[in-house]
Amino acid sequence: METLWQDIRYGLRMLAKHRGASNRTKRFASLRERWDEIWAVLGPLCPESGFLREALRRAGAPTTPADLGLSAERVHHALLVAREIRSRYTVLDLAAEVGVLDGWAAEIAGRLAPDLPEDYPARILRERVRE
Repeated sequence: METLWQDIRYGLRMLAKHRGASNRTKRFASLRERWDEIWAVLGPLCPESGFLREALRRAGAPTTPADLGLSAERVHHALLVAREIRSRYTVLDLAAEVGVLDGWAAEIAGRLAPDLPEDYPARILRERVRE
């Protein structure tokens, strides 16, 4: 019975996260109007990638997906499904809503794990269209 309630609570959280297309235009307009204000708060909280990479390197931690043994295809897939892990709305959800997540994930994966074939983003998109 507890599992059922956990599933119901999870479903309700996901419904709250994915509020649907009906409010999308209003949400995007609000983001656009307030972007300078939003970025003024968020910008200082976002350290540069070089700073993070160097801190990890100094600590002896892996700094790339390849250091963890991850292929570019695995990184790409992880970026596509990562948004389903949390019930809160993230930048990955925003990217999916505006239709750029797949291309963005392929581009990021290609930069972070350069073992991708030359035509990777185009090939992935072609395969998705066939599905």
